[in-house]
Amino acid sequence: MNSTKVKNLILELPHRAPLEIIFERISKEIELNSGVDGLMIETNWGFNDLGIHGQYIAQAMGIDEDVFRFYAESLMKEQLPTIDIIPTQSLTPTLKAIALVSTPNCESYKPFYGNTERPSKDFFYNVTYEALAALIGIGCKDISIAGLTGSLLFTEDPQYKNAVAEATSHIAHDFPTLEKIQIVSYGPDISFGINYFNAHKEETGLHKKIVVKSKDWFGIKRIALDIPRRF
Repeated sequence: MNSTKVKNLILELPHRAPLEIIFERISKEIELNSGVDGLMIETNWGFNDLGIHGQYIAQAMGIDEDVFRFYAESLMKEQLPTIDIIPTQSLTPTLKAIALVSTPNCESYKPFYGNTERPSKDFFYNVTYEALAALIGIGCKDISIAGLTGSLLFTEDPQYKNAVAEATSHIAHDFPTLEKIQIVSYGPDISFGINYFNAHKEETGLHKKIVVKSKDWFGIKRIALDIPRRF
């Protein structure tokens, strides 16, 4: 695990309260009892955050681990980038829901492979924006972002980190009820992007909507994203 401590930040936009950006990069486990009410995380088990912390997350949410794995693994074969919003079953919840998101390990990422080894900006931007929007839509105000890549392949790539930072900044503009973002464990260091948008506040309102379709699926909300491919 990356042991570098990243400095916490504040995103300051004119029409809303400051958004706290907190980094918990050296945490031994994803802490779900510190006010966090939403979590965004990669969908496949492996040498990643879901593989390391999945059992703990399922237990904290009052969900059988096998059921949790069923939801996570079912996203692997979806043809469109997909998000599962899984509500807690705990009788005393702090965490309201998690967003399991498609990753480059999924079938849905294949159309986003370009001519380079770099991660797709459009993929990570839109998956992040829509997952955060869905969590905010059910009342989450303090959301953690863990690993999103399905592996450690892109964790240090600026293109990946800046795509997540841009989505976070646009979400902050569009949803003033969001109070805090916590980057945990292998989650992306979005410092550069947050600093950029602090200096270019006018660009936080430039989100371009995509076609999003949601349905109820085995007791959860499944959201499919039709992301334009522009490379």
